[in-house]
Amino acid sequence: MSKLAASHLVILAGPSLIQLEVFVKDLEAIRKEFGFDKVTFLGHSWSGFLGMKYALSHPEAIDKLILLNSVPASPDEFALFFQEQSRRMDPHMEKLNEIEHSAEFIAGDTKPMWISSKSFLAIIVCFPKR
Repeated sequence: MSKLAASHLVILAGPSLIQLEVFVKDLEAIRKEFGFDKVTFLGHSWSGFLGMKYALSHPEAIDKLILLNSVPASPDEFALFFQEQSRRMDPHMEKLNEIEHSAEFIAGDTKPMWISSKSFLAIIVCFPKR
């Protein structure tokens, strides 16, 4: 690390800085620094979760909250999400593991990779009944 620090700026982040509350405070500080009364927050996946937490902490600062593929905002809903995912995945895990441990998949053959990805998405994504 000292070799790297001799020629580059090195910033070490410990567990005390990698906390949801710290990220929410950082977002609020950035909003204030730029002088924005309200912001539009666009979040994908984990940043969507962060956006929800920010909106709950600072509702007066949110103009629009746009979420894409975000996890649920509460611990209870998050647990339900994983229960539902397991319920959908469990019956298919043996077949998916078989594909993903095949010599072709490991060698990088795109056909088993495509089959695995397509199968996974068909299981996880909820398609409306027609």
